[in-house]
Amino acid sequence: MAALMKSQTREKMEFFAEQVSYSLMDEMAAHKILLGEAGAMLSNHQHAPMWPETYAYNTHLAVAAQSGELVDIISALLPCSWTYQVVYQTIRPEIKDNNSFLTWIQFYYPTSEDMDDPAIQTLFDLLDE
Repeated sequence: MAALMKSQTREKMEFFAEQVSYSLMDEMAAHKILLGEAGAMLSNHQHAPMWPETYAYNTHLAVAAQSGELVDIISALLPCSWTYQVVYQTIRPEIKDNNSFLTWIQFYYPTSEDMDDPAIQTLFDLLDE
């Protein structure tokens, strides 16, 4: 939300609004898929204690959002989605149809043609501005 508010153009605002919508509305499905594969229920994990690494990352995001410029927010956000892309590109040739996590993987990258997420490229382009 902070990136949306700190954007200087309508185009950037629309891009970050789409990212907020994706996080709130769509990405929860990926978490439910992963929990289902693990035989777990979301309700059992929603209020679980936060791991120290998660707490540190969330704090980093919050500080960037509160006191940083748009470039700081992008720099804090980018590693998450970029890491998913790199991991997918690395494991994609090895993924078998019977992989327990195939549905979860396909949520993020439905086909092998989707190996480059345009949102990640947009974030890199914004960093270059």
